[in-house]
Amino acid sequence: MEQQKPDGGITPSAVALGNFDGVHIGHKAIIGAAKREAGKLSCRTVAFTFYGGTKSGPTPQLTPPDYKCELLRAAGCDDVIIADFSAYRDFTPERFVGEVLVGALGCRAAVCGFNYRFGKGGSGDAELLSKLMQEHGGYAVVVAPVKVTLSGESGCREVVVSSSLIREALADGRPRDAAAMLGRPYTVRLPVEHGRRLGRLIGFPTINQRFPEGMIVPKLGVYVCSCRIADKTYRGVANIGVRPTVDTGGTVTMETHLFGFEGDLYGACVEVSLLHFLRPEKKFDTIDELRAAIEYDARAAAEWYEE
Repeated sequence: MEQQKPDGGITPSAVALGNFDGVHIGHKAIIGAAKREAGKLSCRTVAFTFYGGTKSGPTPQLTPPDYKCELLRAAGCDDVIIADFSAYRDFTPERFVGEVLVGALGCRAAVCGFNYRFGKGGSGDAELLSKLMQEHGGYAVVVAPVKVTLSGESGCREVVVSSSLIREALADGRPRDAAAMLGRPYTVRLPVEHGRRLGRLIGFPTINQRFPEGMIVPKLGVYVCSCRIADKTYRGVANIGVRPTVDTGGTVTMETHLFGFEGDLYGACVEVSLLHFLRPEKKFDTIDELRAAIEYDARAAAEWYEE
């Protein structure tokens, strides 16, 4: 975990602290503050976060660790450390600051959100972090809540941005509200798997992706979506669900039909962005009824535009 300078010392750093699930606009405010402190100190910007369970137990993830790392680097971090929570869960706040932040990371400035908790059982808060950093010759910066006005599916209201509210929006089928808090559309990045090829047989070939255990599953139903492949973005229609008309296995998958795309994406890790919820998943009595519904959904997706 140590970052070594050529002479063997630990490279000084400004460390952004948090769970960072989703890397939403509140998280980006923390990263931005850490970058400003790193500039003042002429040091590197490091994000330190965890994978695995947290003090409140396992929570469905918006962003798996590898995707979170990419988003944190894109937000401006020079280095990203995603540590195993189980290895640190029993550290007291004092030990965490002394051994991990200062000892291992050479932290000079620790940056966190207003509601940051750390140490065994979440016993440390932003105020204690500031005190402990001062004892080690550094300091802490606490970033205020980031608010945003939602004007998507839930009407117009101001909220404090949080990962839990984003999960709530996705579970309710409100991807536009989620996008307002993320600062970008919610994007699912998963490998493309072989399906039953029914979509191709009825004239709507799809890319098929399966939600792994531990990842949040948005509200089951049909979405307007977009998908970037190589240097081109395709509009499409995606169904998230268990395919009740043709499959009773219960596995949640996302089947996406991309307008104008032709090609083989099997095995590739493809990003699909959810733009708008069209309707809940529905079981049809016949394949012809399913085909007619897909035709209707595809027209609606092609014609949809964000107000």
